[in-house]
Amino acid sequence: WAMGWGILVLWAQERVGLGPVGFGLLTSATAVGGVISVLAYDRIAARWSLAGIMKVCLTLEVLMHLVLATTTAAWVAYATMFGFGLYAFVWSATSSAVRQRATPQHMMGRISSINMVGLTGGMVIGMPIGGAVADAFGVTAPFWVGFVGSSLLCQTRTTAGVMSRSEVSAKDVRGHEKVPTGGQMRSPLVAM
Repeated sequence: WAMGWGILVLWAQERVGLGPVGFGLLTSATAVGGVISVLAYDRIAARWSLAGIMKVCLTLEVLMHLVLATTTAAWVAYATMFGFGLYAFVWSATSSAVRQRATPQHMMGRISSINMVGLTGGMVIGMPIGGAVADAFGVTAPFWVGFVGSSLLCQTRTTAGVMSRSEVSAKDVRGHEKVPTGGQMRSPLVAM
């Protein structure tokens, strides 16, 4: 997603026709979606399995790239970025919970650091690549690349069984207690 994020201002100007205020509202729509999802996360996690939540978020990621690659309407862009805020924060909380439950306590700092380096490094690398791709193939090209890439990732993870409920709710890596998949979990984002 960093490829598209790196050219979002250019995309908003050239593709959707937004000025500075419009772009501010676009990013604000993401923030509003994020606040709503943080407030609703405990209810979401109580109702659906972690694996199910992750599948929905990955599917929405695929659709977000497709919509941003094809739309020229400002209202569609606003709605899409609001939706992005909703699922991005849910993804963050859910993936953190799954990662923390699968990581032995003595490895938590290392694994969290590796995750942060991967995330930040992906953005540092992805954004200039997105600029180069947009320069060479047009401002929607990074979103098309994101659409294809996230589609393949979503399909690969689902096909490989990585996202199965049994794996998320199985015993932890040390073979101890069963991992809860629903109501016992509290939002890591709200707890911070």
